[in-house]
Amino acid sequence: MKCCLLSLAGLLLLSAGHVLSYSYLMVLTTSAKSHFYVGEALAKGLVAAGHEVTLISAFPQQQPMKGLIDIPTPSIISAMAVDKAKILQRMNVPMIKRMPLFHALGLKLTRTLLAEPAVQQLLQEKRSYDAVICEIFLNEAQLGFAEHFKAPLIALSSFGASSWTTELVGTPSPLSYVPHALLKFSDRMSMYERAQNLLFTAYEKLLRQWRYLPQQQQLYEQYFPHNKQRFDEMLRNTALVLLNQHVSLSSPRPYAANMIEVGGMHIKRQLETLPQHMAQFIEGAQHGCIYFSMGSNLNTADLPPAKRQALINTFAKLKQRVLWKFEEPQLAGKPDNVYIADWFPQTAVLAHPNVKLFITHGGLLSSTEAIYHATPIVGIPLFGDQFLNMARAEQSGYGVTVMYDQLNVDTFHAAIAKVLYDPSYAQRVQEMSARFRDQPQAPLERAVYWVEHVSRHKGAKYLRNAGQDLSFIESHQNVGAALAKGLASAGHKVTLVSPFALKKPIANIHDMPVPNVLKAMGGLRITEALLKEPSVDQLRQSNQTFDAVICEVFLNEAQFGLAEHFNAHLIGLGTFGAISWNTDLVGSPSPPSYVPHALLKFSDHMSLVERVINLAFLTYEHIFMDFYYLPQQEEIYTKYFPNNKQSFYDMRRNTALVLLNQHVSLSFPRPYSPNMIEVGGMHINRERQPLPEEIENFINGAEHGVIYFSMGSNLKSTSLPQEKRQALINTFAKLKQRVLWKFEEKNMPGKPKNVFISDWFPQDDILAHKNVVLFITHGGLLSTTESIYHGKPFVGIPIFGDQFLNMARAEQNGYGKTVNYEELTTERLLNAINQILKDPKAKQLVAQMSERYRDQKEKPLDRAVYWVEHVTRHKGAKYLRSASQDLNFVQYHNLDAMLILYGGILFVFYVLIMLMRVAWHALQRGDEASSVKPKEKRN
Repeated sequence: MKCCLLSLAGLLLLSAGHVLSYSYLMVLTTSAKSHFYVGEALAKGLVAAGHEVTLISAFPQQQPMKGLIDIPTPSIISAMAVDKAKILQRMNVPMIKRMPLFHALGLKLTRTLLAEPAVQQLLQEKRSYDAVICEIFLNEAQLGFAEHFKAPLIALSSFGASSWTTELVGTPSPLSYVPHALLKFSDRMSMYERAQNLLFTAYEKLLRQWRYLPQQQQLYEQYFPHNKQRFDEMLRNTALVLLNQHVSLSSPRPYAANMIEVGGMHIKRQLETLPQHMAQFIEGAQHGCIYFSMGSNLNTADLPPAKRQALINTFAKLKQRVLWKFEEPQLAGKPDNVYIADWFPQTAVLAHPNVKLFITHGGLLSSTEAIYHATPIVGIPLFGDQFLNMARAEQSGYGVTVMYDQLNVDTFHAAIAKVLYDPSYAQRVQEMSARFRDQPQAPLERAVYWVEHVSRHKGAKYLRNAGQDLSFIESHQNVGAALAKGLASAGHKVTLVSPFALKKPIANIHDMPVPNVLKAMGGLRITEALLKEPSVDQLRQSNQTFDAVICEVFLNEAQFGLAEHFNAHLIGLGTFGAISWNTDLVGSPSPPSYVPHALLKFSDHMSLVERVINLAFLTYEHIFMDFYYLPQQEEIYTKYFPNNKQSFYDMRRNTALVLLNQHVSLSFPRPYSPNMIEVGGMHINRERQPLPEEIENFINGAEHGVIYFSMGSNLKSTSLPQEKRQALINTFAKLKQRVLWKFEEKNMPGKPKNVFISDWFPQDDILAHKNVVLFITHGGLLSTTESIYHGKPFVGIPIFGDQFLNMARAEQNGYGKTVNYEELTTERLLNAINQILKDPKAKQLVAQMSERYRDQKEKPLDRAVYWVEHVTRHKGAKYLRSASQDLNFVQYHNLDAMLILYGGILFVFYVLIMLMRVAWHALQRGDEASSVKPKEKRN
């Protein structure tokens, strides 16, 4: 990276260690060997980390492995054999008819595994496990293993994200840009495709809820009769989902906090050696080699003669050599350039530099391996997610699809030639491989970490989404300065635009103070004050170049224009936590049913009244922002960036990344887009620095401990009304503890002897001191984060903004007590202080919060620096950009698709009713006519 510009108050222009041994039960239902490889990789990864794993699967280890106990289920393979033989027969069956077949297969495999004698014997044994890891593939009843063994439930999805997995942890799937996993749409659907997506998802939901899940429930109750949790409760209490997917391979979509992408964890980083004869065949191919495999579920030996002959004739025309996974020892008419075998070490083959193309069925594992090893593909999808995977390959430009029913020599040869001789396919898959490999840790390491994390924290219930409990109906400077220092220490040049000058020069940081910003208050005024600052104006006129512009997101949207002005990537820094101002930049959903607005003090478990208020406030805010506030920011943007080509609204929607000063352990779980990264606490010093001698002596000499009192940087204690200040003085005078009071004047009339005043304290280092027992704060996000990190309970006097919400969370979690400013008296404050100090549970709870907050795989600052570098390396990392950013309000909420779908249904009902009325009236007229004729005869 050349340099980045970082702006605050609006704008930043931019393990090793001993592991406790845990015991795990892993249940792998599928008979597909490819799916088994995913679970096996995790099992062996856990064993390598020092844990013991009991593995229930159809594929026991050929050689015993220390730490891995096999529970074989051979019946699964025979149960699946009939369905595998019918794959080609069901190719042309419509998806609506195929869903019940999927469900029937799932129920059969679920019952077969649970009835296996070895499994029944395991259920009778009194074993204990720290977690149960269960593959989730239409086998919900098997998740009952977790409660049976009184262990947290971890789901492993080898299939990627589907409704079966997302519903376990409440991950939202907006149908306007998240296609169903069994449809072949991209994330950028037409209105007609969105209507189809909506219809198919609604159909699957109804079929699943009213027919399929009740049958799984019957199996659950049959095989786990002593489980106390109901079937539906058991599903909603899943602690974690490990997802065999990665955003760089698919499309960005939101995930709940306990849904972790580990796609590619089965790929061996250390390649096995190819058999000699196989290696010689590949290396001797003058024009390169093609690898052809249709996976583990379909044997190419079982293809109809016409299709098999089309393959043979096509390969015979090629000058490349071909490796063909063929399950019989002989292939009639085999061309000389073809090598057949019933097994290939696929990863090692694809890794070979002389392999130029992979012909595949488009399965997720095969597609992932092809991208990892930068091999373009030709796909012949047959079922499941293979159509979607190949649609993504075509959309991304590294693959071509040949539909099975259109497979002949002409279509097949044309597809192969297109990929082999158009250099864009090889170039594109190289780019895909680079961004997939560019992860801060290997996927298997990430999976092992999260499994251990859930075990350490007894199910990590703090990750559980409040949406799972709902029915269908129902001081910013420190953060930016820390990021600037982190980037500078990583070797990057940083221009820091901020109202506050650095106290001392730092290498690689060019400090650019903008003191006039301090005189302005309010988003619009601060935005313009910074942009018209002489030093900023001079910077705009300069010829400087930046790789990224990192801009604080705090009601200052016009300042984002600096990114395009400098032809740099825009990164937002959300020092305030998650709020619509920053979630809207990257399309992160905020379901109002369980995500309260940051300016309200509701928890994520809202009552009906609170949800109504939350929805009303969000609606008001969106109307206010869209029709009043943002148009004024647009005027400022147009004024100061007249030469920018992007419109104001396009500029906001093209934000590459948002770094969020938040962490799920400190708040509540909610979904995020992949380019919204939690870095809460990156400003915290991990090692306590020595305190000034006078302060150190004051703290060390406190027999009963020290209380630290600060109302932050925006509200001065000297500005408090006399009665409020006196209430504080009287309170502190009654305490046996000593008090550090951030007071902005040198003298305080009536200061008690146990009080030490100063206009500045090194807050982080003070809270880290073991003799500090309580923090009295305004409840700001930075202060509460530091207090939790250092394990200090607190009393809060919230004044404005998110302080009320932060204190509401502290009270809800039992380590904080709120005193409303209007009710601040000596009696109330003293009572709150004594409640916290005398309650051992408060100290215990904040210590638990601190432990789980500190339990992160990497430091927040390291994570922030990595993602800034990642976005720069990958030219803005546009693959992270959600398709929701291209949809308007009507499209995003699928209102047009719903109108077409439900309007069409209502229209059909209306026509039927009208036809029935016409028919009824016709019958009545016929009856009247028949009753009149006899009378006429009598007359």
